[in-house]
Amino acid sequence: MIRQFFMFIIHGLLDRIGGPLPKNVLLCITISVLVSPSAWGGQTGKVTGRITNAETGEPLLGANVLIEKTNIGASTDLEGYYVILNVMPGTYDLKILMMGYTQQRVEGLKVSLDVTTKMDFILFPTVLVGEEVVVTAQSPIVQRDLTASKQIVRGEDISQMPVEEFVDVLELQAGIIKDSEGRIHIRGGRASEVNYLIDGISVTDPFAGELSVEVENAGIEQFQVISGGFNAEYGQALSGMVDIITKEGGEKYHGTVSAYGGDYFTSDNDIFFNINDTKLTDLYNIEASLNGPVPLFKKKLTFNVNARYFNNKGWLYGERRFRPKDSSNFEDSNPDNWIIEDITLDEPVIGLDNYRAYVETQDYTPVAMNPFRKLSIQGKLAYRFSPFTKFNVVGLYHDLDFAEYSHKFNLNPDGYFGQSRNGLTVTSILNHSLSPTTFYTAKFSYINFEFNRYVFKDSSSYVDPILLDAARQNAFYTGGTAGVATSSGAEEFIIDRETTTFGGKFDLTSQVSRIHQIKTGIELRRYALNYEEYEIVPEVDEFGIRKFPFESAIPPISAFNHNVYQREPVELSAYLQDKIELQEIIINIGVRLDYFDPEGKVPTDLRDPSLTQHIRAIDIFQGDDLLYNDVPFRLNSDDSRALINPETGETFSEIIPADASFIDAARNDLSSKDWGAIGSWFKDSKVLSQVSPRVGISYPITDRGAIYFSYGFFYQKPTFEHLYMNPEFEMNMEKSGAVNTLIGNANLKNQKTVNYEIGLQQQFGLNTGFFVTGFYKDINNWLGTEIIETYIAGDRYGRFVNLDYGNVRGITVTLDLRPTRNVSVFIDYTNQVAEGNASDPEAAFADAAATIPRESEIQTVPLDWDQRHTINLTANLNDPKRNWSIAVIGKYYTGKPYTPTLRATRGIRASFENSERKPTYLNFDIRARKNYKVGGFTFSPFFKVYNLFDARNVKRVFTSTGRADFTSDILYAGRVQGVNTLEAWFNRPDFYVEPRRIQLGVNIAL
Repeated sequence: MIRQFFMFIIHGLLDRIGGPLPKNVLLCITISVLVSPSAWGGQTGKVTGRITNAETGEPLLGANVLIEKTNIGASTDLEGYYVILNVMPGTYDLKILMMGYTQQRVEGLKVSLDVTTKMDFILFPTVLVGEEVVVTAQSPIVQRDLTASKQIVRGEDISQMPVEEFVDVLELQAGIIKDSEGRIHIRGGRASEVNYLIDGISVTDPFAGELSVEVENAGIEQFQVISGGFNAEYGQALSGMVDIITKEGGEKYHGTVSAYGGDYFTSDNDIFFNINDTKLTDLYNIEASLNGPVPLFKKKLTFNVNARYFNNKGWLYGERRFRPKDSSNFEDSNPDNWIIEDITLDEPVIGLDNYRAYVETQDYTPVAMNPFRKLSIQGKLAYRFSPFTKFNVVGLYHDLDFAEYSHKFNLNPDGYFGQSRNGLTVTSILNHSLSPTTFYTAKFSYINFEFNRYVFKDSSSYVDPILLDAARQNAFYTGGTAGVATSSGAEEFIIDRETTTFGGKFDLTSQVSRIHQIKTGIELRRYALNYEEYEIVPEVDEFGIRKFPFESAIPPISAFNHNVYQREPVELSAYLQDKIELQEIIINIGVRLDYFDPEGKVPTDLRDPSLTQHIRAIDIFQGDDLLYNDVPFRLNSDDSRALINPETGETFSEIIPADASFIDAARNDLSSKDWGAIGSWFKDSKVLSQVSPRVGISYPITDRGAIYFSYGFFYQKPTFEHLYMNPEFEMNMEKSGAVNTLIGNANLKNQKTVNYEIGLQQQFGLNTGFFVTGFYKDINNWLGTEIIETYIAGDRYGRFVNLDYGNVRGITVTLDLRPTRNVSVFIDYTNQVAEGNASDPEAAFADAAATIPRESEIQTVPLDWDQRHTINLTANLNDPKRNWSIAVIGKYYTGKPYTPTLRATRGIRASFENSERKPTYLNFDIRARKNYKVGGFTFSPFFKVYNLFDARNVKRVFTSTGRADFTSDILYAGRVQGVNTLEAWFNRPDFYVEPRRIQLGVNIAL
């Protein structure tokens, strides 16, 4: 199987190499990686320092420094220096031994990934054997080797916070903003510009640029956020890296079981329907973890496993007054003549008043419209072959079901999409020390991620799209399902997507001298993307007339509303970096090479992009017939776009869906003999390669302060969504004469950011740290869209290109008060300006396709997530004597921008884009816990309250007023042509964040 994996990657790569790297060079590089075990890098720390004689100050040669329970250590050199490489992040005890001197033992030394932990020792001469001095390590507040902004969060700190998901912790870090859709933005970049790593392997979804796995807080040893100029070993990110290290089992057994239940408690029942129906079973969580040695392996094999099941019905409810198959007729201007046909009724109800009287006598079930359910399992095995060699296997599995609230489906909640995400990640890791100063790490990874969105799995269960057209002005749907083609446009496509990633990575680290640490590595990734999306359309008969009664059908793949494709792009990267640690300055300098083959096609003639629609066929064929399986096709005299068989009258596009083999051949080899008259309709996409230099400098100004500076070029490949969208390049011919279609572009270039950063670290007293960072980002080649004219007058379409641009500038200030008299406080403040010509890559297309088209922005404007002022507060009060603790998180944000309109429903702008601001945000969360020792167990009841003061914080607003509770549209609204009231239509619970949530639970630890 391993051989097959090698061949899969090698052949896939070599078949597509056509760029600047020769085949023979790439073959040598690939084989050199694959003959070694696979790789991981950047996931360990370093302990270093100097040992001297306490009486004379002279360096001690040959003193031994050992990290207990790891069997790793080092001896001092002639100048008394020692260095211990390849130390996994965690908390350790150190022992210092030398004949004729007192032994020292340091407890609680914390090692972080990619950080040099410095520990100097002074030993006293003694004649007594076994005399030992024990000290407790203090984590340094100022990291002397920090050359770019980095925030490290440890699992022990996460366990004290009032948080549920990993993203809740991530959001608290300086420079990070969560937008109204819950997506993470680092230092003003788009949400797709963050690279997420787990144990050194990227787990970012290449299709959408989001985190593709679920990692639970209880399974995290520590994670770091690098938002400045990250080193050359990190790539494929414009804004930041999030590097997570999972927990590993120890030599003793430890386990926990945690459970809680809860619900929402708010007085805002005028906003949130059914919110006062309190049930502790509507929100519950069960989680368990266990770690320790595997029996019969003498502590050489350890494990850590964590499992969690979480279920939350949410806070946004609809009411099942209607079902998808119900139908209504509100066309008459007189409500007394309206017809409502509920499938639960024996006969239709005539007139709105009669219907309301009927509703009052019925029990219509509240239905959760933003539910969330998750099952996640996470495990890690570690086998220690020797003190110098360790092998890990890491596995993560998740299964999610959720839905997003749709206001139109409020009375027909069963008609809207459900969504699911599931994935499996397996990583094997070998870590081998070749000498005390050199080690390598190697790894294979397999990542599978699936995303689905549909109302029903069975296409025959969808109903007539006419039912969606029944509800008219300011009215909720009284029947119908999403995912079907309507006269007013699609309600969104049904989606089935799967991405599989195979990867191999190798990193070599060597402390070639006391000053220089060299690190180099190479990584190869091959992707397999399978994608399908479509609308449900009415079935038609042999004459093209829709059948009655309605029968659902899936369009042929030659249609614009059915896309199917498979792609297998290849990515290769390599880097070299040097960490230079002088007494007065530390320098990180490196260079990175990235190579990417998208394995795609692009149209030869952008004004005639589609294979099956032939806008300019008469010019291409010049009167000759096209031969398909020896059958001639020629231009239809009645339609210059269609090719017909002159004998049967069949069109070319009607035959293609029945012959999938021909479609594949046409896509991959358009110069075959059957296409001699056409030539190549498509051409291969270009290969991307990029070199990016990086440099970071730290200059310690005192023993308690340091200044750092970083500068670098950062590149990121386009997401697969934008490379491959609408792979057949069909246009929506039902909307001729307008901008109606958006297509991908496999020739997109790498996006680019040039990052500048300067920062100060300063310690005050024993326990207080103060940090200031200023940064500037210049963004180019950002994804945008261009509008292309076809050969048919008035017909245009949008295509993704590298047109957009932006810049971000800001400052972050952080105050870190370490535990003092049982109190610790962490506060960070971010002042940031994020501007660009477009927040969304599709903005120019949306402007051109609008009912009233408008000119796209050419000047920079505030981006949608331009949150100017952000303050995060984390405070802990911990009394170890009485075994209780309280933690509070506070957040204050100024409002994000929005574009004011004269009337929100018409979208006519009243001013420039994003020229007004939403209301400010203020929120507090709290967690309290009390520990009881019972035998060998620790019994800990706890409670958590989110949105402690039940604040009505806003995430969206009506653009006509800038408020979430009122719109001027209501002043101009006509009569509702539906069963709801006007007030119900304009009440938008989805414009607010979740109300107060209270959870009560217990944790039992072994």
